[in-house]
Amino acid sequence: MEVLYPPIELSNETLHVPCSDSHLSFDIVPVKHKDDEEFFPDPEPELLDTCKIDYNFTENNIPLSFLSITTMEEGEAWYRMNTKAPECMIPYLARYHWGDLHPKYPPYYNDKPKKTKKKKEERKFEKHNGKFIVNFD
Repeated sequence: MEVLYPPIELSNETLHVPCSDSHLSFDIVPVKHKDDEEFFPDPEPELLDTCKIDYNFTENNIPLSFLSITTMEEGEAWYRMNTKAPECMIPYLARYHWGDLHPKYPPYYNDKPKKTKKKKEERKFEKHNGKFIVNFD
């Protein structure tokens, strides 16, 4: 969401904040008008059907239409409609998310612990005391 313009002051001390997406634009109303029928005429808010909403306000901001995909064909169609990915990359992206290319599936993923190599014994130097004769012939 990107705010396009600074907030616009409307009548009765309210502010309107326009955003790049018109669905996310909002109005700020003073607290003293919270019970006023003029500002809030409906006691219950209007509800939308969830299949028409594609916004997800979580940590990752992943669209709900992306999360509802189950097959590679649906994934390829979603990538073609919603991204600017090159055509040659779309099948690979779909295979990665919904096919056999994902790293958590074999042969890329192995849940067994890695084998550790045995350490070789370190050679220790020995010190011998005494008299030695060394011949250089």
